[in-house]
Amino acid sequence: DAREYQSIEQRVHEAEHTLEQKRAALQDPSITKDGRLLEQAYREMEEAQTAVDAIYARWAELEQKMSI
Repeated sequence: DAREYQSIEQRVHEAEHTLEQKRAALQDPSITKDGRLLEQAYREMEEAQTAVDAIYARWAELEQKMSI
């Protein structure tokens, strides 16, 4: 757990960066013009958001364990 805790900030940063890229794709005119691509981009953005949420939840768990 201690090793994971040490690297979690970097994982959060990477996951948030990926999420921002996915959000930006939703603004790309070449994607917004194609319903299929837009749907795929939206799903990818949702998956990235889920990953960010999971990492933050794990970080909270690790902080609780470390404070005991």
